Amino acid sequence: MVVGFLWYGPLFGKLWRNLKGVSDEEMKAAKEKGMAWIFIQNFLAYGVMSYIFYDVVGVMFLPFTQALWATFSLWLGFVATVVFVNNLYSGKPSYGLFLVDSLHYLVVMEVMAVVLVYWG
Repeated sequence: MVVGFLWYGPLFGKLWRNLKGVSDEEMKAAKEKGMAWIFIQNFLAYGVMSYIFYDVVGVMFLPFTQALWATFSLWLGFVATVVFVNNLYSGKPSYGLFLVDSLHYLVVMEVMAVVLVYWG
């Protein structure tokens, strides 16, 4: 979630909002409404992802470079493709938005892999 905060905040937040067509007023309204439930769901989803990395993929048993490569392969085969197709059907496809969103997941997944390799 720290990656997401940085990614959609100071690093690419303004670009993402522009590509998505979200105004500053809409962002302010979303913050005022409260984002706690969204953060909880986000945390749970990433928990499932890290569990799959741990239990099914066994990324923590791989040497560091192989873990990074396996993670990249999983991202390219399953995440980037799904984000790409979802973007196509969004009503206003944007390659920039695809890159911002899909590369966020790549960074999240690689961070998970690094943690699991050194933790496992």
